Amino acid sequence: MKVLIHVDEEAKWPMALGNAANLLAECARRHTPCALELVANGGAVGALAQGSPHAEALAALLAQGAVA
Repeated sequence: MKVLIHVDEEAKWPMALGNAANLLAECARRHTPCALELVANGGAVGALAQGSPHAEALAALLAQGAVA
């Protein structure tokens, strides 16, 4: 399964990160290969910087193979 999640506003990061984590967990549970890519533009780009409020959750997704 290939999935792309697009985030264009800072306020949407919590929902996007939660959806991404749930997707990866479900793929692991089903033993289904999953390629996840997170794309940010506009006001959401700041969340990709170190020290952002979402950095820890994003790093956990990247450690599971997601791409940002």
